[in-house]
Amino acid sequence: MIVGYFKNTKPINIVFLSLILSLLIFFSFFLTDTFIFSLENIGKFFLLLLSFFLFNKISKPQIISSETDYGILFYVIISSILYVSFYDIKIILANLLLLLALQQLFELESSEVNEKKKLFNFGFLLALTNFFFPLMILFYVLCIVAVFVFNKINWRNFLIPIVGFLSPIFCAFIAEDLFGLTLIDNLFSSTLVSMPFLLSTSILQITSIILLLLVSLALIKISFNLSLELVHYKNHHVFIITQFIIALVIMILYNNKNGSELLFLVFPISILLANYISLIKKKWIANTLVYMLIVLMIVNYNF
Repeated sequence: MIVGYFKNTKPINIVFLSLILSLLIFFSFFLTDTFIFSLENIGKFFLLLLSFFLFNKISKPQIISSETDYGILFYVIISSILYVSFYDIKIILANLLLLLALQQLFELESSEVNEKKKLFNFGFLLALTNFFFPLMILFYVLCIVAVFVFNKINWRNFLIPIVGFLSPIFCAFIAEDLFGLTLIDNLFSSTLVSMPFLLSTSILQITSIILLLLVSLALIKISFNLSLELVHYKNHHVFIITQFIIALVIMILYNNKNGSELLFLVFPISILLANYISLIKKKWIANTLVYMLIVLMIVNYNF
């Protein structure tokens, strides 16, 4: 059964899943683009694969057992269910930079790292994401959460990320003034509170209900186990849940909804479902949930 197979980490798993993801990305281009082999699609393809490998690297400490490959399994399934998020190369690049920024925050847990350097790097990378997608500044909240949950409380640690954030923006203003390069048009955007793209069609409405139900079940199960199996991961889940909420807020506030903004949900949902599956004692239930998501993915590609 699929849950039993991915219960143990195997090098072949990431190779197999990367091939599956490659095929699904390629198929998605047939549904979202008329020029399948355009230079932009090639760029999307490699950025999405790089995001997958980066997710595998930084997600292991957030999952109950780093000896499982549930994280990358759900990453492939969820990102493929939400394949409309492959539409915009700028958002794909912004998400990749966000993953790199999150890696800096997760490393704060170690007492051996230079926390000031990590926080500056986070702010710097977060500013770069904002060049490609507005509203990313909302993820600064994650920095505040990280400072508290990883016990790095110091007034300087709240200001250093802001300095890091302002550094590339300052350079962009200088580049625009001296060389006429337009780099800051996408830093700020008017917001429009409206229906998220996920609810824009009947099949996506069904998708959203199922995903919302599963995430809700995951949150309930995880919450009951935070003092038991998940006690070591308590701080991580506060972080992941906060990230999930911010992604939902962005979905509502973003003015130019086309589905690409759904990409920011893939990381937190994949982590939550990976830990949820790990906590389910009856494997037939876990397998049923995974197969249900696979069927949903196939249905989405057909509609």
